[in-house]
Amino acid sequence: MSKRVKLLASVNRLRSPKAIGLLQVSIVAMIFLGCAIQIQAAPTITGILVNGVVSNTGPVGATLTIQGSGFGATIGFSTATLNGIALAGAGVKPTSWSNTSIVAVIPNTASSGPIVVTVASVKSNSWQFTIGGVLTSVSPTTQVAGKAVTITGSGLGTAGGTITFNGQNASWTAWTATSITAIVPPAATVGGIVATVSGIQTNGIPFTPTPYITQLSSANGIAGDTITITGGSFGNQQGNSTVTFAGVTATVNPNGWSNTIISVTVPASAVQLVNIVVTVNGSASSKVAFTYNLPQITGISLPSGPPQVGFIITGNNFGPNDNLVNTFVTLGGQILPTLSWSNTEIVVQVPAGFPQGNNLPLVVTYAGLASTNNVQFSVVPPFGCN
Repeated sequence: MSKRVKLLASVNRLRSPKAIGLLQVSIVAMIFLGCAIQIQAAPTITGILVNGVVSNTGPVGATLTIQGSGFGATIGFSTATLNGIALAGAGVKPTSWSNTSIVAVIPNTASSGPIVVTVASVKSNSWQFTIGGVLTSVSPTTQVAGKAVTITGSGLGTAGGTITFNGQNASWTAWTATSITAIVPPAATVGGIVATVSGIQTNGIPFTPTPYITQLSSANGIAGDTITITGGSFGNQQGNSTVTFAGVTATVNPNGWSNTIISVTVPASAVQLVNIVVTVNGSASSKVAFTYNLPQITGISLPSGPPQVGFIITGNNFGPNDNLVNTFVTLGGQILPTLSWSNTEIVVQVPAGFPQGNNLPLVVTYAGLASTNNVQFSVVPPFGCN
């Protein structure tokens, strides 16, 4: 007897409702144990590209890329639609289809609405999309306020519209369906350029206004001084922006950063003549010269009291104290102990046993910069006594 006959015979003998129920359960169990069960994961849309840039707005004829997962390796009987109009499937051939990406052309019949991908009758999440203009690039990517940039895209119309730089309205001098020439506004900051055409906003493309310096509160000084830098396109907050003196980063004072004014503490420098540069989001301003004032000795006097007290050096640009690295007084090349230090007066001590000598060079060094005026000092008894 064949297996089929045996199975039928068994069925005939199980007439009661209870037995038939058991038989059904057994058959179902055999099916599940003997076959691999595949569950179709729901397709998921995670993002949209229009002509290669991230955008939820785009014109008809543009290349639309649907990013996500669970689309399947091939299209098969799957579909992708925009507001019910086929982008792919249902007789419309896509540019490409993979498990994570669908590339198609927005048809002339498309209208604004949800994008939905359907795989094996399972629908994805809805992704809202608007038929309108799309911006793809700006040249140059950084520019000084008041200068022109060229913004390219598609679906921008020919009747014009409005253009903003991170929310700041800008004027434009030329507008076509694929290009806009606009002037960077004075208050522009780092952010997106957005065009509005017939009330519909495009995507935003990143832009950094080139920072510029117009004035320094002082073009010279010493390390530790506070100076104010005036200009524009610095950004409303510092973020990762910097101010450098010959490549040395300056400390920005508390609440010292705005889009037009920066307050910094002058850093120490190994050279006297330097350039100040403000860098915002990788875009550097033009260089502005700054001169470090060298320490200058104008006089020497002996204080009252025992000879071992030392002597007083007067002058200027000594700095407020000797706390900074590379700040000291040398006599004949040897560092002297300091008893007090101010910007105009230093009291030093000549220790007992200091080598005697005539016309030894006296030099004050503040934050690495040394006095250059020729000042000499002689050590004779009682300075050299023990």
